[in-house]
Amino acid sequence: TDSHVETCKTSTKSYLFKLSEYKALHVREELSESCFAFDAPYELLKILYPIRLLEVQELEQRLKILESQSRTRGNYVNNRTTNTTMNSMMSDPFGNLVAEIMEENEEASNLRWFSELVQQHKRHLVYIETAMKYLKDEGHLRDITFKPSTKKCDVQLTFVATNLHMQEMMVFPEMETE
Repeated sequence: TDSHVETCKTSTKSYLFKLSEYKALHVREELSESCFAFDAPYELLKILYPIRLLEVQELEQRLKILESQSRTRGNYVNNRTTNTTMNSMMSDPFGNLVAEIMEENEEASNLRWFSELVQQHKRHLVYIETAMKYLKDEGHLRDITFKPSTKKCDVQLTFVATNLHMQEMMVFPEMETE
């Protein structure tokens, strides 16, 4: 935004390196805080958010399908178990029962894992929303043009690059002195 362009700070340093008694290199370094340190992450999040939202919606639909299949399968297994329990008990008291329990346990475990995956994606989506709101509200960013390394653990600035600077360095020989 234009307010960031006005507040970008620049620092210039010059060095002189003696190569010999008569020759030297002059180095001029200019560091500028990037005026895009906050704008670029916001634009990236604006692109990323609808993609992640669509992924969450697709995962939620798949979870609903898996849950309905699990309920349907559970009813089928319960009916089959009831009908075959008496016959199984006569010949092999634990044969089919153990297999069915293991099958139900694996299915429940997969369903639980998928449900946790959906929740994790939802949390990430909320995280992106929060970052976008923070980066969009320029009131608290008016005096900041980059994220210093002292703020690298700041959760609200997660999507902003740390110590992002533009650097220009010029090296040229000094005039020979005699």
